[in-house]
Amino acid sequence: MFKPPLLGVPRLGCLNIHSGRLPTYRGMMPTFWQMLRGESDVTITVHRMAERLDAGDVATQSFAIGKRDSLDRVIKGTKYEGARLFIKVLRDLRMEQVQSSPLDMKQASYFSFPRAQDVREFRKRGHRLL
Repeated sequence: MFKPPLLGVPRLGCLNIHSGRLPTYRGMMPTFWQMLRGESDVTITVHRMAERLDAGDVATQSFAIGKRDSLDRVIKGTKYEGARLFIKVLRDLRMEQVQSSPLDMKQASYFSFPRAQDVREFRKRGHRLL
């Protein structure tokens, strides 16, 4: 987490890519948690960094999750799509055409690293890690 003096240095602000719908999937391994919770897709988020973790305004894109999918495939796919979204956001910033949405932090939650029981449940859902 960075403080306002550092966040204010870049002319266009500090941006981050997060592979989860914010503020619902804040924290660690958002792709895993979205798959475990039965979401139909992963929401890739490019957000302006704020002093509070995963709390800046956003642009999003979806990436479909298969019924019996691998975490590895979904992570690789979201990284690729996240890079494309990031480039679009940078172009929009340059053209002063950014259309972002502020986050409603009343919907915020935070996820930590999965425990062994979470991984077992993940596998019961038909997903695999690789």
